[in-house]
Amino acid sequence: MKQIVWISIVACLLSTPASARIWNITPDGNGDAPHIQAGIDSTAQADTVLVAPGTYNEAINFNGKDITVGSFFLTTQDTSYISLTVIDAAGINRSVARFRNGESRLALLCGLTLMNGSGTLHYFNYGGGIYCQFASPTLSHLIVKNNSAYDYGGGIACCYESSPIIDHVTIENNHTFGLGGGIVCELADSVVIRNSIIRGNT
Repeated sequence: MKQIVWISIVACLLSTPASARIWNITPDGNGDAPHIQAGIDSTAQADTVLVAPGTYNEAINFNGKDITVGSFFLTTQDTSYISLTVIDAAGINRSVARFRNGESRLALLCGLTLMNGSGTLHYFNYGGGIYCQFASPTLSHLIVKNNSAYDYGGGIACCYESSPIIDHVTIENNHTFGLGGGIVCELADSVVIRNSIIRGNT
C-alpha cells in the first residue's frame, strides 16, 4: 500500500505541466521566497513549494491554488523528513493550514508536521491544525499534533461542502473544549480517511 501511495504522489508531480515551477524554501529565508506563505503567494497553478528541513513559525493558506506544498519526502520518500520539517503556528492564533477557496484534490499538502495552531474563526473556532471549508485537498503523510480549537476539531476540521482525502496522517495530542479532539466533520460532502492514526486527542 505504501508503494502505491508513493507512486501516486510521484505521478502527480510528474504529470504537472512543463511550465510548472519548484519554489525552494529554506529556514534561513534565503530560498526562492523568504517563507512558505510567500512561496505559496508566488506560485501559479500546478507549481510546487518544496520546504527544506527546519521549523517555520507561520501559518499557511493555499488561497484557492491547486499546488503542492511539501518536504523533501516528496522527492526522497524518506519519512524522517516528516518530523524534521515543521510548521509551528505558536503565537499566531490561527489554523496551521487553511483550505477555504475551492482547492481541488490536486492541492497537495505532504510530508510535514503541523503544530501549535489555534483554529479559524467561522462563527465558531474550528480546526487547530487544518481547517478545510468549500475545498477538497489531498492531505498526505503528515503529523498533526499539539493543536487546539476551542469549539470543533482540535486537529482537523472538515466543514461546509469539503471533500478532502486524508491519507497516512497521524493526528495526535490535539485538544478542543467542544467536539472532535482529533478531527471533526461538519456539513462535509465526503471525507476519505485511510492508513491514518488518530490517538491521544481530547
